[in-house]
Amino acid sequence: MRLQEAVGKALAALGSAAPASFAGRVAAARRLPPASGLWVLEGLGDAAADGDEPLHRRLEREGVAIASWPPLHAGLGLALARRFLSALPPAPRDVAAAVAGFARRCRRQAAPGYAGAVFESLGFVAWNLHPRHLAALDRALAEDDPVRRRYLWHGVGRGLYFSPLCAVPGGTAVALARAALAPPFAAGRRNAVAGVAWALTLVNLPRPESFAAAAAVAAPYLDRELAAAFGDGVASALALWHRVYGEEPTAGRFLAAAAASSAGRRLACRPWERLRRRRRGREGAVEELFIHP
Repeated sequence: MRLQEAVGKALAALGSAAPASFAGRVAAARRLPPASGLWVLEGLGDAAADGDEPLHRRLEREGVAIASWPPLHAGLGLALARRFLSALPPAPRDVAAAVAGFARRCRRQAAPGYAGAVFESLGFVAWNLHPRHLAALDRALAEDDPVRRRYLWHGVGRGLYFSPLCAVPGGTAVALARAALAPPFAAGRRNAVAGVAWALTLVNLPRPESFAAAAAVAAPYLDRELAAAFGDGVASALALWHRVYGEEPTAGRFLAAAAASSAGRRLACRPWERLRRRRRGREGAVEELFIHP
């Protein structure tokens, strides 16, 4: 909640004081401390969805540095998903066609390699704002698009972490328990757990002690498969941070703190090293960081 308040104030300040151009506002957001600047960039991507021009064309036209593109696309996804789900009737006749149309909008708006990151927000918004539609979305994707089905549940995992149930002591454990139970198939459960871990990591990078406490509570309840998914979520979040902020020291301090505990080594340090080995010489598409393989 403190993070949301800080981001809200920063966005308001950017709206009133930052340069008029979108690129200028992005540059101003990057001058903020990374712990809040990342989320301000996401908010700018959300606001940018109001225009008619596809986001990727606007980013190219205004010369926005590619390091800012991941959170801007994530914010775009939130805006598109809110619009789509708000317009979906309570009992739509053809959910599959509607979801296919949403996927086309994501592809049209996103740069190559980012469409999955935009689509993933559908699960986030569905869980927190339109849960009555989640089962129908899952059924439609199960029949026609198993890859986007996994993106959906990764987004649900992120949504679980940011939902009110996580705002209380022990909330992360509750979110992980829901993530391990809510999806009706194994890959969905793995992706939901990865999504919880992804959000937990990005929010708590500046506060590694909070991550360590949550990991210590969660570790005994994660079987081998779900522990691997959790670790992949942590590693993907760290990779995203590096895409946006390079060698800025926050992630290094986070990993050094994680190395001090067995849970941190199992759920953060080793998965990060595995991801680095797997990607050596290949940066990969950003959308790969929004899904568990």
